Amino acid sequence: MALRSIPEYKLTELTAQGWPQFVVIKDNTNCDDLRKLITNLRHGTAHASIEFEDTGGKIDQVTIRNQYQDINWQVKITVTNLRDFVQRFAALLSDEKVFPDDL
Repeated sequence: MALRSIPEYKLTELTAQGWPQFVVIKDNTNCDDLRKLITNLRHGTAHASIEFEDTGGKIDQVTIRNQYQDINWQVKITVTNLRDFVQRFAALLSDEKVFPDDL
């Protein structure tokens, strides 16, 4: 799936619809829409720029960074909100039929 297939819904609109928010620590990427957010999340996960915070041995928060030499984007999100985000994103892709019909 190409990143350009992801809708460019503004994050403020998604938040107003009940989508969970990522806590932005640093943003030099002008990340204000869903496609940019997914792009930054992809870069952070692909390059293992992820940290997990736990309470009593249970992971409860995730920090993800997009960086090349210096950090240019960093967010935090609780595991509960991350799960909610992923479920909403998967549902959006299904509803929007982002995937080609032949897959």
